[in-house]
Amino acid sequence: MGTEDLELRKAFFIESVEILDRLEVDIEKLEANSSDPEIVNSVFRGLHTIKGNSSFLSLENITKISHAAETLLDKARKKEIPINTGLLIIVKRVFQDLRVMIGEQETEFNVDLPVKVIEEFLNGNVQAIQKLQGQVAELNTNSASAIDPAHAPQVGQGGSNGKPAAGSSKIQTGSFVRVDEGKIGKILSLATELELLRYAFEKLPEKMDLLGPSASDLRFEVDLQVSKLSRLTRSLSSIVFGVRLVPVNQVFQRFPRVVSELAQKLQKKIQLKIQNGSAELDKSIVEAIADPMTHLIRNSADHGIESVDERKRKGKTEIGTIVLNSYVKGNFVFIDISDDGKGIDGDLILKKAVEKGIVPAEKAKDFTNYQKLGLIFAPGFSTAEKVTDISGRGVGMDVVKSNINKLKGTVIIDSAVGRGTTIQLRFPMSMVVIFSLYVKLGNTHCALPVSQIEESIDYQSHELLASIPSGEDPKEYYKIFSLRSLLWGEPVDTKRKVFHTIRFKDDQNRPFAFLVDDFLSIEEAIVQSVDSYVSALPGIQGATIQKDGSVALVMNTESIMDHAATSEGTFAYVKKRKAVEVETSAGLSDFLDLSRSAS
Repeated sequence: MGTEDLELRKAFFIESVEILDRLEVDIEKLEANSSDPEIVNSVFRGLHTIKGNSSFLSLENITKISHAAETLLDKARKKEIPINTGLLIIVKRVFQDLRVMIGEQETEFNVDLPVKVIEEFLNGNVQAIQKLQGQVAELNTNSASAIDPAHAPQVGQGGSNGKPAAGSSKIQTGSFVRVDEGKIGKILSLATELELLRYAFEKLPEKMDLLGPSASDLRFEVDLQVSKLSRLTRSLSSIVFGVRLVPVNQVFQRFPRVVSELAQKLQKKIQLKIQNGSAELDKSIVEAIADPMTHLIRNSADHGIESVDERKRKGKTEIGTIVLNSYVKGNFVFIDISDDGKGIDGDLILKKAVEKGIVPAEKAKDFTNYQKLGLIFAPGFSTAEKVTDISGRGVGMDVVKSNINKLKGTVIIDSAVGRGTTIQLRFPMSMVVIFSLYVKLGNTHCALPVSQIEESIDYQSHELLASIPSGEDPKEYYKIFSLRSLLWGEPVDTKRKVFHTIRFKDDQNRPFAFLVDDFLSIEEAIVQSVDSYVSALPGIQGATIQKDGSVALVMNTESIMDHAATSEGTFAYVKKRKAVEVETSAGLSDFLDLSRSAS
């Protein structure tokens, strides 16, 4: 096979996966509205494209099965046969088989049975579908019949273990990012401007020679050009960083089919609503969250959404709803998975945790509802009476959290008994330019995102207390942690007269403040990834290069808060001041306000 043919096949495999992603969404729409001719035409055109391209590339099996399915859809769009459950089952199975063939690049795949079933179905034998459901998995050992819908092989992955079959010679498709044409246009435009600016800089030495000793005008021109260069560089960086970002809707689109099949298996009525999938994350994160999201959606369907009869008794609609939503807030991307099911009983969670020895009985009384719900992520924890083959709310949830944490994300649960549950995934925006407050912790410089800072307050040494005075309300006090001690176990200088503290924004309103050695400056920070052994440390999001070339750590304030919540190493307590009494460190409040508005 020549190089040109290899490139054509590579392009075909990539394009076909994208077509199937779109067609699977169309099929779910068709289930809800089988009378919409535009959807039927869209599915037909997609299959026609796959058939035509595969035929040109001599991919016979893909051509054979896509042609059979195309014929089926052609008759449906001409209203020669009805669009019913049987037809939809066949088309979904064809999509799954196509995914496997594309992932396997046609390695050892037999399409005779599904093609025969389609032919028999067109001849009026509706019982043929049973052959397809019962025998495909047996005949095709790598068939999509035995594959979870959310785990169909991706382009170039090969077999179920990700390796090519013995003796095969697969096209290495690599990893690709589909970039919006508008972004490419902006990059080219900015690169052109940058090139022109470079030419201008190259002419400056010649002008300096002409000016002789008097170069004040040249200095002005240099400053002007440097200002332009900074502006262009900042704009270009922003666009370039956005090239790897893809909308989370790319993973959202996998789940209508997943939910539909779960509802059928569980004999429940469940609908999936996608409110907003436009928020963007790094492509690697979007690909990696498919598994944990699948687990969470299964939990919602299996243990969250009630049966039709139970929902009727509770005065709810027969159809349960799972909602996917994404949005950007500050320097984070949020993904919410919500259901209107039975909710999670925090008291029951805590009771089970005490019984299993996860939580000491004497500490249970101090748990907030947030902490109770968080116990669901404890290893091996489950409240399920029995473990099903679909899910078990609590079974494997520690793995879900672990996988999200590996992506530098966090998981938060909010639930109300009888009303439903929302599980929120939060991920820091990678490779972004953010306004940061640079602080000093020993010999280390750290950058704290300005958007996550609530306030900074200086305290005199006499204001700090070793414990809360007897009879005082604990809610009137802040716990102060030394960041150096909390994160790295370094001692605190207790002899200083003034202590600089920072409070971070926190959805849970935890009364924590953090001690830093000094405030340095507020500047832009380009967040870059760090080695896994560094990012595994609590509180670290990434790193950035400072103007002098040295490295500063970029901190994750949510991780710091969570780490403090489990730490017993409180440095001091301090009584909360009234708003009029708060004096922010060295005029820092003005800088923070300006930086927040700029970011």
